[in-house]
Amino acid sequence: MSEGEVWMPDPLCRVGPAPDGESAHVLRDPTGHRVELVIEAIVDCLPADGRERYLAFLTDLIEKPEEIWVMPLKKAGSRATLFLRKYVKLYEVEGKNVGIVLSAEASGTNAYFAGFDVVEDINPARAGFLRYSATDPRYGGVS
Repeated sequence: MSEGEVWMPDPLCRVGPAPDGESAHVLRDPTGHRVELVIEAIVDCLPADGRERYLAFLTDLIEKPEEIWVMPLKKAGSRATLFLRKYVKLYEVEGKNVGIVLSAEASGTNAYFAGFDVVEDINPARAGFLRYSATDPRYGGVS
């Protein structure tokens, strides 16, 4: 990712509620938003780059993120605006700091998984409006 570039999810991931026959893992983030992870959709859209090793972190990332960023986006081919919620957190994995960014397309008080990435630098994901910070009481966190 080049400097100044904003992180965006892989556009191949299917977004939306779980279709019949597929199970959804429903979590609640610190702001009260429901986030639905459709496991089959996540596995289907993962590139073969080793990201599957980090699937176990997704529950913690949604329920206890360091930050949640919200970015309004224009929906392709429409005048509608959608909101992308980005969950950001650093983890120590095998002695190295690893940033994990999960995005979810928000619809009302629900959000649906759109993609996730493992990054060395989480700063490009910090775009839009800060909605939650675990360390800043102005954004719902504790000091």
